[in-house]
Amino acid sequence: MKIYVDEQLVALHGGVIGLQEAAEIAGVTLERTVLPDEVNLVCTEWNELRLLRDQALTESDFTQVTDSPLSDELKQAWCDYRHALRELPATFDTPEQVIWPSKPV
Repeated sequence: MKIYVDEQLVALHGGVIGLQEAAEIAGVTLERTVLPDEVNLVCTEWNELRLLRDQALTESDFTQVTDSPLSDELKQAWCDYRHALRELPATFDTPEQVIWPSKPV
């Protein structure tokens, strides 16, 4: 999750940081206090997305083993799909913006 204050990036979600704390880092004031539940909701949404992503990676592990019956072309397509999955959290600013990659056929 990226936290912006007055369109300035002030924090990346690696741990939990409140918007109030981010505003202090940026040296600005907020019109209202952001409640911890609001921050926790966004963090929970990202965590749920990561769980779904991790499940999709696990389900496609078989495509990357050396004795996989897939053609080299299909193996590469699955590799690209898995790479896109790993990049999901860093590619989008909010969980609502996420566009899931399509599984190869």
